[in-house]
Amino acid sequence: MICTTTDLIDSQHPYEVIGLVTAHSVRARNAFSKMGASFKSNFGGHIGSFEKLYDMLKEDAMTELTENATKLGADAIVAIRMEFVELPDTESASLHVYGTAVKLINK
Repeated sequence: MICTTTDLIDSQHPYEVIGLVTAHSVRARNAFSKMGASFKSNFGGHIGSFEKLYDMLKEDAMTELTENATKLGADAIVAIRMEFVELPDTESASLHVYGTAVKLINK
């Protein structure tokens, strides 16, 4: 499946719009990563646990997005957008991904 943040794939891939496709993922941080991040934010340093969390969110959401697009009969997803949200009261993070599912013409 072709996935792109642009509105067009390229001139060699004209398409018909199928419609909006969405996906989301929510994950909680564990207590140890929270403690490490708190320490690093006070003293400086790379917070790898946050990057890992966001990478997992992105992987989960993109997998769901492509599965949802496939169910609609899409060959590609264009104009993909992502919205990360930290949920402070729950120590969780959320990622919402959406784009336009399309069917390639003359595939």
